[in-house]
Amino acid sequence: MIPFTGNPLNRASEKRIDTNWIESKRRDPSSLVLPMWRLEPFLLGPERSDPPIELGLVRPGIADSLAGAEAACIFLGLDGDRAVFALDVSEAGDPVNVGPLAGLGYFRDARMAAQMVSIKDAAILGQAKALIDWHQRHGFCPRCGTPTRMMDAGYRRLWGQCKAEHFP
Repeated sequence: MIPFTGNPLNRASEKRIDTNWIESKRRDPSSLVLPMWRLEPFLLGPERSDPPIELGLVRPGIADSLAGAEAACIFLGLDGDRAVFALDVSEAGDPVNVGPLAGLGYFRDARMAAQMVSIKDAAILGQAKALIDWHQRHGFCPRCGTPTRMMDAGYRRLWGQCKAEHFP
């Protein structure tokens, strides 16, 4: 199988527009969150472990204190009934050594990490990196130059003034 094509998540696009459902899943203790620091995914365990390495999916709330007020939190999809999100924690100074992730794992360049995790996890981290990178690069409307806001759990940006919609 080609890495990045084997994503096992149901993207549940029909649920993205339901902000109440997304918020309830974001706080649901059975959901999982992948912290992304400067576009690097979090991996569990010691840095010198042999592959396959486990993707650093954590429970909601664990990494929230590392994210800024405007940090992107993207709904990646459903693994059965369990929701999976990616959270941009790039504003954190040193999340590997200070804070709630200290001692749990490490961040690694996405290309390197994709070679260290299972194919299914490589596809999930590829989706997470692509969407967070897109949000970091598209904070302003190319039509009118004003700030946009994230919609549909991370799959659309909108600016009300010129009514332009932007999609990844």
